[in-house]
Amino acid sequence: AWRPGVIVAAKPWPVTPEGRAKQPNGTYAKILHEDGFVSFYLHLSSLAVDRGERVAMGQIVGRSGATGRVQVHADGTPAAHLHFEVHDVENVPVDPASWVAPDAAPIPA
Repeated sequence: AWRPGVIVAAKPWPVTPEGRAKQPNGTYAKILHEDGFVSFYLHLSSLAVDRGERVAMGQIVGRSGATGRVQVHADGTPAAHLHFEVHDVENVPVDPASWVAPDAAPIPA
C-alpha cells in the first residue's frame, strides 16, 4: 500500500547519447517514505516535483519517458516506459506489486 513520503532526489538528465551513457537511470525521482522504504521512478521525460517536496498518494511525480539507458524500437526510436522500484529499509529491492494496487498478487518470476 502507498506510504506518504518526501522527495529526496529529483534529477533531470538530457535525452542525448551522452546523457544516456552518463546516467543509466535518466531523469528520476527518489522518494523516502515514512517507514524507511524508498521508491524510484526512473527514465522520466520530465519531473513534476522538487527535492524536499512532500508527496501524497496519487500525486504526479513525473511523466514516463526514455531518458537514460533504454531499449530502442526497430526504427531506432527510444522505448518510453516507467521503471518503478521499491527498496526496503535495508536497501533490498522488494516486489512493488503491493504498492501499485491494494492486495495485488505478486508478479510471477
